[in-house]
Amino acid sequence: MKKKIILISTVVISVIVFLIFIASNSNGRTDSIQEALDKNPNSNFEIIHEEYTDKGSIVFSINVDNNKKYLSTAFISKNIFGYKDLYSGVSSIDGLGKRDLTIKYFPAIKQTSLPIYFGVILNDEIVKVNVRQSDNSEIKNAKIIDTGDIRI
Repeated sequence: MKKKIILISTVVISVIVFLIFIASNSNGRTDSIQEALDKNPNSNFEIIHEEYTDKGSIVFSINVDNNKKYLSTAFISKNIFGYKDLYSGVSSIDGLGKRDLTIKYFPAIKQTSLPIYFGVILNDEIVKVNVRQSDNSEIKNAKIIDTGDIRI
């Protein structure tokens, strides 16, 4: 009888732990990247590039609102329960004609492949971008992504 109670208790505790695991990992997850970014499928929103990393994806998209063009960038994680936006931001790319490129920074965040520096290259003559942190003398070549419409 004692063994039966221990077995039933173990099964019940295992089921509870499993349900807690599912609930915690599916919280806030959606079926698509657009849903994770809270974008209406009928809006002027277009994913222009997805950069895969070992911990998720960095998603670049263009959104047009009131005749202004915006670059949206997000770090999206995906697991068996769906997609989740862990960190995102938006910046206007209209009216920047006097600049050669824009610069944005996403800080290091737990469970992501961040930090990253990124921006929009507005000058067609720029073919190479180098990045150096102020506290380090190491210079790294940035990856330039040509989406056809803009270069990131």
